[in-house]
Amino acid sequence: MPKTSTSLNDLLHEIRRIEESREVLTEKKIRSIYKQLLKELTAFVAETYTKYSDGNGMLTVSDLQRSAKLAWFLSEIDKNCNEYLPDVSKEIQKLIDTVYEECYIGMVEAVNRAYDLSALNVRPEVMKSAISNNIEKLTLPALLEKNRKEIVYEIKQTVSIGLMNGERYDTMSRRLVDRLDFSYGKANNVVRTETHRNIEAGLMDGALETQKALSGSGLVHTATWRTMEDERVRPQHRYHTKTGWKTKVSGKADHKKMEGVTIIVGDKFKLEPNVYAPCPGMSGTARNDCRCRCFLEYDLLTLAEWEALPNRQENFISAKDNGHIITLT
Repeated sequence: MPKTSTSLNDLLHEIRRIEESREVLTEKKIRSIYKQLLKELTAFVAETYTKYSDGNGMLTVSDLQRSAKLAWFLSEIDKNCNEYLPDVSKEIQKLIDTVYEECYIGMVEAVNRAYDLSALNVRPEVMKSAISNNIEKLTLPALLEKNRKEIVYEIKQTVSIGLMNGERYDTMSRRLVDRLDFSYGKANNVVRTETHRNIEAGLMDGALETQKALSGSGLVHTATWRTMEDERVRPQHRYHTKTGWKTKVSGKADHKKMEGVTIIVGDKFKLEPNVYAPCPGMSGTARNDCRCRCFLEYDLLTLAEWEALPNRQENFISAKDNGHIITLT
């Protein structure tokens, strides 16, 4: 629900809901990929145990070396991983591309519907440029490739340790399940963090487009930081114990203090000393961005309404800091 009478939040709520639904569907697809990878790996390991283990059902490095199969075994593990893990990256990349584009267009169309500003139609060349130059999209492939290599390495390490310990198949299988569950958790963390980041980035970049069109109109496009206002808002941390759920305060990131802070679109929020962000998820620091659930509420205000806001934050980033100075003229 909107927190001010002029808020675009009602219109943007549906956009966020749809994109968060895409996130859930992508998580399900990734889960399916990991399940198939686990099925292939355990079947291959089981077959290898059947052929090359000793009479006690254990398989060691020596057993495979005697058969000159150690290099082959690790190579097949690598092959299985690289058959499925690139699909995880493709699903995440496809999700991020769609989320950013839909939010960028959605913001401009929301302003059009709310204020009948026909001049704010998204020009194809502007939209294409914005989507192509989405910084998060450009940096994501390197992150996904790094994660893929780490997962393959960790799985091969897990198998190698099992061989060195001469473990039975059921023990080795449990190791693979635990390792892939952990890797799936990391993939989900990337999905949730990047989806949230690109929802907010797409909306903000769309808002920047409308801000340009508002020049000389007497209106300014503002963004207000909102938290979920629950016990998980940073620096609070919710965790489970034997006696139930507990909350503790930890970490440098403090988003509770950001609730209600308003800027003009194009400026940046100050989260910490020397840490700025145009929107949630875009500070460049893991403690502020990872699994952040904060969002922005957008308004179109007159200059008088802007100046009357009790919690506005303006023009605090100098040109020296490569910030964006808003001049209200």
